[in-house]
Amino acid sequence: MNCFSQVGINTTSPEAQLDVRSSNQATPSNIDGLLIPKVDDFPVANPTAAQQGMLVYLTTTSGTNEPGFYYWDDATTTWIPISKDTKAWSVNGNAGTNPATHFFGTSDDVDVVFKRNNLQSGLISNATTSFGVNSLNNAINTGTFNSGFGVGTLFNNTSGFRNSAFGFWSLLNNTTGYANTAFGVNTLRENTIGYGNSSFGQEALNSNTTGNYNTAQGFQSLYLNTTGSQNVAVGLLTMYSNVSGTNNVAAGTLALFTNPNSNSNVAIGNRSQYFSTVANQTSVGSYSLYSNTTGIENSALGYEALYANTIGNYNTAMGQVALRSNVSGNENTAIGSYALNLNSAGNYNTALGTSSLRTNTTANYNSGLGWRSLWVNTTGFNNTAIGASSLYSNTTGSANVSVGVNSLYNNLIGNNNTGIGTNALGNTNASYNVAVGDAALYSNTLGIGNTVIGTFAMSAGTNTANNNVIVGYLSAQNNSTGYNNTAVGTIAMRSNTSGHSNASLGMNSLYNNTTGFSNTATGAQALYSNVNGDNNVATGLSALYNNVSGSYNVAVGTQALSIALGINNIGIGYDAQVPFSSSHNQVRIGNTFIGYAGIQVGWSITSDKRWKNSIQPSNLGLDFIKKIHPVCYHRNNDESKKTEYGFIAQELEEALNNSNAANNGIITKDDNGMYSVRYNDLISISVKAIQEQQEIIESQNAKILSLEERLKMLEEKLSK
Repeated sequence: MNCFSQVGINTTSPEAQLDVRSSNQATPSNIDGLLIPKVDDFPVANPTAAQQGMLVYLTTTSGTNEPGFYYWDDATTTWIPISKDTKAWSVNGNAGTNPATHFFGTSDDVDVVFKRNNLQSGLISNATTSFGVNSLNNAINTGTFNSGFGVGTLFNNTSGFRNSAFGFWSLLNNTTGYANTAFGVNTLRENTIGYGNSSFGQEALNSNTTGNYNTAQGFQSLYLNTTGSQNVAVGLLTMYSNVSGTNNVAAGTLALFTNPNSNSNVAIGNRSQYFSTVANQTSVGSYSLYSNTTGIENSALGYEALYANTIGNYNTAMGQVALRSNVSGNENTAIGSYALNLNSAGNYNTALGTSSLRTNTTANYNSGLGWRSLWVNTTGFNNTAIGASSLYSNTTGSANVSVGVNSLYNNLIGNNNTGIGTNALGNTNASYNVAVGDAALYSNTLGIGNTVIGTFAMSAGTNTANNNVIVGYLSAQNNSTGYNNTAVGTIAMRSNTSGHSNASLGMNSLYNNTTGFSNTATGAQALYSNVNGDNNVATGLSALYNNVSGSYNVAVGTQALSIALGINNIGIGYDAQVPFSSSHNQVRIGNTFIGYAGIQVGWSITSDKRWKNSIQPSNLGLDFIKKIHPVCYHRNNDESKKTEYGFIAQELEEALNNSNAANNGIITKDDNGMYSVRYNDLISISVKAIQEQQEIIESQNAKILSLEERLKMLEEKLSK
């Protein structure tokens, strides 16, 4: 028998131990091929090592095994399928797949592992997912619910769980840290046990090791953080230098860039708190608190708010460039664009409103509330300005209070002024003035010590007057140089210009006074028409109403001396009028309705020789007395109809005229033609008459005595 080492089927020159060839390679028949043993199911008893590699064809589905070729792998004691070409994944890609039935992975509860260069490069399990060379080292990882995508992500993780890492070496050194999220190259790279951190952006939270609950979004945000916790950083290089600081919030490029370990800061905006190293600061706006280094507990809201602050403490700035220039000033509050913009070292200032206290530099204790209030102030201190443009021009003036639009607007250096009301004390440059009311003391420039209350009170002209007290609408409106005046009442002393030392109480009192001084008017329209009269006293409605230039008058009572124009007149009582309105040195008590006048003791009438001249014996006596006609009568205004005794003035005037005494002070006829009698003058005339009558009596007595003696002599002769 001949034995060959090779077997050929359909060939006489086999090229292998078994060489089976088709009947025609170009046009094979339908029976050209090799039939492998067919089985409907795998044998119950497993093959042994002797059958390693044995091949069968499964004709029907058996369990999870589909029909196809299978070979025996004794090492794993399993039948391993040889996939058909239509089901295998090709390195050149597959076509004709059905997403409903085709998939890449396992069909049992076994992890899927990917490798590159025999290094684990991917893992899909029921609790962990990773993709990338050395991501989630399966050899040491026991943590669950982790996700790592990128080279080296979560490479050193041991028991850390619920971590998500996306990007080259993100969470590279994490061991037991949990609930971290890292997106970007080297994000949270050095984290070991820190938990609850979130980082987004290349190298964000790169150096964090044990810090917890940090959020970093942006290139190298929180880059140097190691142990700091509960920080939020959003933006390029935000909180870059933070190492151990906690509870900080920074949003914006380079915000809180320098801060290493301080806590509880809030910085929002480009370069906000860039140089800050202290705690408890709040800044919102680009470059807000930019230069702050050691200043503490400052708050800045707005572009470049508190930009230059370095060591100032407890400042609050809200608005574009508010407190921008502050360096060392403390406890300032600025709300509004440009508020306290140039303040550098001033302390305890409050500015509320656009450009309020804008140019203040070193002054302290100022308060500006309103648009451009205390706008130009530089070193003035202890000022309070409420209202748009209030104390607008103040530079060095101090201790001023202004309330109202444009109040104390032009004050530059005046101190201790108070202006309340729109335009109140608008032009003052003086001190110690008080103005309350719209445009009150508006035109005051140099006047000091004035107190003015009322709309437009002392508002006109160029006022340099001092020490006036004015209360009432338009009162003393035109006063310019008058001093030491007091006017209380609507339009009181409205026309006064230079008159001084006047006191006016009542609407329209001393209304027309311009230069008159030392007048006192109490009552509506008292001394209304006075222009330049001085030293008058008028008390009562319209008292001395028509007086223009008369002086030294006293009028007490409603309309008392209301028509008088003279000097040194006195009128007391309602409508008390002196007889002659243009004359002087007259006194009138009561009006024509008075029915009784009394006094406890008798009047003393001045009679000193030194007050008299041209003294002569009376030319009126008994002859005059015999001409007058005493009467009794009832006075018209006496409701009780009491009988009075006296004379009729007209008859008395006639007797005087007939006695060559027409020029006398006994009879007075007023401007209305009404007569009055000065009865005390009749005393001297009566005495004169009595004296003349006594002379007659004595003469007659002498004659009687002579006749009696003669009669006696005759009687004696007759008796003899």
